[in-house]
Amino acid sequence: MRCNFAAHCGPSCYRCSRCWQEVITDTLPIYATCRGYRGAGHFLSRSLSWFGLRGSKNCKCQARARLMDQRGPDWCQESVPEILGWLRESAEERGLPFVEVIAVRLVRNAILSAKAEAARQETSHGQEAVSKARASDVGRPQ
Repeated sequence: MRCNFAAHCGPSCYRCSRCWQEVITDTLPIYATCRGYRGAGHFLSRSLSWFGLRGSKNCKCQARARLMDQRGPDWCQESVPEILGWLRESAEERGLPFVEVIAVRLVRNAILSAKAEAARQETSHGQEAVSKARASDVGRPQ
């Protein structure tokens, strides 16, 4: 998944809004691989794997999970009917029953987990920045 360089952290400096990776460049657009981001697609795939359901070479599951991760939990929240349609389609292709109540719960839990993960990453990166700032202040006269 590519970084989303939306935040400016200084002149010619850009920060990914997902993994907080910083890049200094004057060349746009910036292409970089996002590090450590786990979105709703990741969490939905993990939940489905608990039931023994994993993506095969010929299915669209992994591409759809990556799409969910790239578009973020807010898009997933707005697109629950579309995601349920994907799950229904996949169940039919595999000859499995589709229980909408369970599917809705799995999708909503994946979205909540992605939002919690994003908040955790934002908090941990904020704490790292504070720690670095404090470390750089050590030994400076007041």
